[in-house]
Order: sequence, then structure tokens, then C-alpha cells
Amino acid sequence: MEEMFKTFPQYTSSWLKGKLTLYKYQDFWNVPEFHEGGILAQQSFEARPSDVFICSPPKAGTTWLKALAFAIVT
Repeated sequence: MEEMFKTFPQYTSSWLKGKLTLYKYQDFWNVPEFHEGGILAQQSFEARPSDVFICSPPKAGTTWLKALAFAIVT
């Protein structure tokens, strides 16, 4: 995984005197630990035709949306 990060664009923060290096992966700048989890999830995830993704911002009726989606699917 470290070899992969060496190929990503890097940005070292000047306000932390070089203690924080961010890496860009798929248009997102982040620390390697966060990118690593996303990359591993992408490599191992296989979508199935029956999968349903529910996306909503916090405090926007997420529980209600999940209940409604479950009622529609079942």
C-alpha cells in the first residue's frame, strides 16, 4: 500500500511545519490512513442486483427514509 501512496500527488502542510502530508486519491485530499480503508473497501466490494443504497444528510429523516425504503422493497 505504501508503494501506491508514493505515486499519489502530495501536499505537505506549511502551518504544521511539515508534520502533515496529505495525499490526493480520486479528487480527495486526505491522510493515508483514511485513503487506505477506502481503497481496501473498493477492492473487496461486489455489488449485487438486489443492493439498495440510501443516502441522506444527518438530521434529515434518515430513520424514516430507511423505514420507507424497507417497506417499498419488501
